[in-house]
Amino acid sequence: MFSILIFILYIYILMKGFKAEKNEGILPLLFMLVGVGFELIRIHSPFMKNTNVDFSGGMIINTISAYILNPFYASLVAAVSSIAPKIHLIRKIHIVKYIFNFSQIGITTFVTSYVMSKVDSLTLAVITGLSVYLFLNHIFVSTVLTFESEEDFLGNLKKLLMFSFPNLLFIFPATLIILVLYKYVGFISFPLSIALLVSVQAGIYYRKLYEESKIESMIALLKSLEERDSYTYSHSKRVSDYSYKIARRLGLKKTHCERIKTAALLHDIGKIGIPDYILNKPATLSDREFEVIKEHPVKSWELLKTIKRFEKHEALWVKLHHERIDGSGYPGGLKEDEIPIESKIIAVADIYDALTTDRPYRKAMSPKEAVELMRKLAGKAIDPKIFETFVKILEEEGKL
Repeated sequence: MFSILIFILYIYILMKGFKAEKNEGILPLLFMLVGVGFELIRIHSPFMKNTNVDFSGGMIINTISAYILNPFYASLVAAVSSIAPKIHLIRKIHIVKYIFNFSQIGITTFVTSYVMSKVDSLTLAVITGLSVYLFLNHIFVSTVLTFESEEDFLGNLKKLLMFSFPNLLFIFPATLIILVLYKYVGFISFPLSIALLVSVQAGIYYRKLYEESKIESMIALLKSLEERDSYTYSHSKRVSDYSYKIARRLGLKKTHCERIKTAALLHDIGKIGIPDYILNKPATLSDREFEVIKEHPVKSWELLKTIKRFEKHEALWVKLHHERIDGSGYPGGLKEDEIPIESKIIAVADIYDALTTDRPYRKAMSPKEAVELMRKLAGKAIDPKIFETFVKILEEEGKL
């Protein structure tokens, strides 16, 4: 119903515009063609690290249209350029969603253009225009999502704004630069801008591809450890799954939980540098051998920090997963709040899986026996809150 009302409102705006506005010649048509080009560009802001969120370049050209054209033509350009690249999807997309999308973009651009026309300064007009455009767009989308999901309106709006704000750090200068170029060189600034945006996005894409290939190499390296130590990879996979469940239960954001899951999967990658006779020794390690084993968190950190997206967080979490609450852990002898919660989560999952898995020097404990032993370590080696959270998960899964 809301979508139909938005469509009717936009049709009303178009009818009023056709009657009131003068013909601007070929300029709106040229903007539509350029708008299609911008809509086809998928933009990922350099400031949006550790996320796959991207957006089209439509917001840039719609804001520029709103500044240069009158409100009616600006809204028409935005609506047409938003649907033209997706016309082939009309059979796959629900028709109501389809008409809502171009209607709300048209209305949003109409209001944005009207507001920008009241601002004299170019920089201030761009800031105001982008703010109005983003706010109205998210109001419309949040309202529809509220009808379609269990999330409340403010919850949906908060999520959209959270993902959009870092992108503004890229959109604002891009919009301003293109408008300045337009003032000096005219319409040729648009194809030049599209070429520049494509080049920037290609650079971001290939950098991301390079980072992902390095992560895949790490996982392949971890799997290769199975040839030397059949325990390590399967252990890491289970620790990764346990860590994700604990993080989710503690109420951490899903993206944060995913990062913890990845860190946990790679927490033992440093064992690639540990000699086989120590990794697979069927007896208790000597003091010297144990000192060698204790090097693996630092080795893991050294490997993971070579990946840019891991260098500040995941690498550190892995490095500190053998620290203990009482300060007797390694490599830094950190205590309590000095240890990141992510490292504490991995530690609980790591100890439980180690205790419940056969090792060369001992047989596996039952889940109940492992939990009883870990209960004695709570407050000394492991965080008691995280431990109790994990116990509840095991109980719900019928393992206790």
